[in-house]
Amino acid sequence: MTQKNNSVLPRNYLFVCTGNTCRSPFAQVVFNQVAKRRGIEAEALSCGLAAYPGQPPCDDAVAVAAQMGYDLSAMRARPATPYLMQAADAIYVMSPSHRDVLAQAMPGLQDKLFLLGEGIPDPYGGGPEAYEQAYRAIEQAVIQLLDRREAQE
Repeated sequence: MTQKNNSVLPRNYLFVCTGNTCRSPFAQVVFNQVAKRRGIEAEALSCGLAAYPGQPPCDDAVAVAAQMGYDLSAMRARPATPYLMQAADAIYVMSPSHRDVLAQAMPGLQDKLFLLGEGIPDPYGGGPEAYEQAYRAIEQAVIQLLDRREAQE
């Protein structure tokens, strides 16, 4: 029987999307809330490749998240920076294009860049239904990520 080494498990997760006003902040909130509830010692942050610093999530994003039991109201957009990328143990992007941009900008990131689920389409401007569809996919992918992590502990 092999003994598992917790020290190699990621502790600092980063979720990345375009504007950091809906997909990646939602993934951050879901990750942190579920990890805390499960007693997992890991934390997530989020950022955007084209984020306008301090921009709040739109009303549909906040409302749909609240209906699902998550609070996005305090989230504010944060641009992606080399420091955030380097500090993260694992970086989850919402689309293959996000992964490509980051891999080109910082070639040393390839080993810690992952696509969340099968990719999450951008719901921005699509109304509550688009946000709900995206958020359900994010919630499922984040829970699966945490399930896999727990199985390694």
